[in-house]
Amino acid sequence: MAVHEILLQYLEQLDSKEVDSFKYHLTKVKSNAIPRSQLENISRWAIVECMIQRYHPDGAGNLTLRILKKMKMMNPAKELQEKLAAKKPVNKKSAKKAKKPATAAAKKATKSPKKAKTAKPKATKPKKAAPKKK
Repeated sequence: MAVHEILLQYLEQLDSKEVDSFKYHLTKVKSNAIPRSQLENISRWAIVECMIQRYHPDGAGNLTLRILKKMKMMNPAKELQEKLAAKKPVNKKSAKKAKKPATAAAKKATKSPKKAKTAKPKATKPKKAAPKKK
């Protein structure tokens, strides 16, 4: 099940007062809050779409979790957290493969440049002053 389907499932469990409270919390997000005017008279499906467009699927899931906890809806929050955790890769090898660059050129680009060795100046003997001509 995709993230937007999971979020919609939880928003559909809320009654109208709870949806209003959820929308209120969306407008009070500290960074990149959704304006209240965009949340007026929209369906639960539209709320999910708006959240995913603004915060991407993972961010929308995490935000929904935080809001459910603020609304003191701990059981739905716990269930949602378990469902979202099931969406993330559990296998460490598959997670590492996703992070590796695909091409040799990308591998070279990700390597840190080696520090250039600086040549130490050789100790030189002080030059003898040339004899003065009279």
